Amino acid sequence: MASCRSSDGEPLKVAVEMGVTLKVKENHATPEKTDTFYNPKMRMNREMVLCALATMAEEKDQLRCLDAFGATGIEGILWSKYLKSKCPQVTIGDIKEETVALIRRNVRSNGFRVKTEEKKRLRDKEDGRVNNEEGGMDDNGAGDEETEAMKKPEIEVVCCDANVLLHQRPFDFVHLDPYGCSVQYLDAAFRNVPKDGIVAITSTDTSALYGKCPNVTQRHYNSYITRSEFMREMAVRLILASVVRAVARCNKGVDVLLSLVAEHFLLVVVRVQRGPSYADACLERVQGVIHCQLCQERVFQSNDRMLNENNYTLLPCTCHVGTPGKTATLLGPVWSGPVFNLEFLKRMFSACRGLLVSPTTRNHLKTMIQEAQCPAGKGGCRRFSSTCGKKATGQAGHILIPLRSEQMPTCFS
Repeated sequence: MASCRSSDGEPLKVAVEMGVTLKVKENHATPEKTDTFYNPKMRMNREMVLCALATMAEEKDQLRCLDAFGATGIEGILWSKYLKSKCPQVTIGDIKEETVALIRRNVRSNGFRVKTEEKKRLRDKEDGRVNNEEGGMDDNGAGDEETEAMKKPEIEVVCCDANVLLHQRPFDFVHLDPYGCSVQYLDAAFRNVPKDGIVAITSTDTSALYGKCPNVTQRHYNSYITRSEFMREMAVRLILASVVRAVARCNKGVDVLLSLVAEHFLLVVVRVQRGPSYADACLERVQGVIHCQLCQERVFQSNDRMLNENNYTLLPCTCHVGTPGKTATLLGPVWSGPVFNLEFLKRMFSACRGLLVSPTTRNHLKTMIQEAQCPAGKGGCRRFSSTCGKKATGQAGHILIPLRSEQMPTCFS
């Protein structure tokens, strides 16, 4: 990572990712201490979102895309760089003026035009003409420079709170990547998203999602979870339950396209379906989980309004028979539906071949495709599951399968 200085003498470092050059501050890796947070470890997250957008762009040109938390602006620049032929209307937003100034600088340094500066350029051009008439100034050079600049693709950069921006106008594709919890932006994100729009949500509040801080989990997600061998899957389903509640308030539903758990973040991508029937169907899939604390067995609990005489009978284990006392606990509520869309994942993998994504991202896409098409327990392949192991009790009895790195298949054909 090379270094340089800003116009006011402040030291900056130069980072390069997927052909994009960024200027970042020296403390860029500490979000609490900088306005221009840049984390190289999040590259896989950015590549997954880029692949999802590229897949969506195959269906429609000139998509209205929003990176609601721009930081350095890298994500919006990547979208414009690699999807130039699809002419996406990219908007990068951030609430801090200092951050927005650096985003504009990064946009221009990568060969793009900043849309918010268009009116200023026109005013400057008019001022130049007035000066030419009064003082004999020649603006031919400025005019040539203006013409050349107008040929560049443009990116809109706005200084605005994400909730305000999302309420102001609709976007076909939205990526929410705040520092920490994302639930406070969900209502605004889904309010104006059109039919078949896609929302990608990145969450880094792992202490709440993995059950380390149950009070925070209750406040943010209105749910209860504990640390277990399947806590990563529960974290994904916890986020999706919040997504479903938020989208249902707008009389909409969602189709979950992909879910990814990495070392330090969780990513879910959903497609919006308009209509109260979709909203009701999705809400029915937000259910509790009965969890045996002895053997780690777990099943979804039906949303039946009638009480079950003995919830222990829903569990496939018999730990409660030979062990005195209470052996199970009720977790959730969480999303009980599928967490992958196999067809979309296959299209994503095809789209990533034309992008400079890392081998790690490709391997994760392969793994998700295999998990989406491989039944749990067949041939030793394990995956997120919402349709396997059903009992005669209807929706109750769906078995949750833990996703472990050591069990991930590595081959793909």
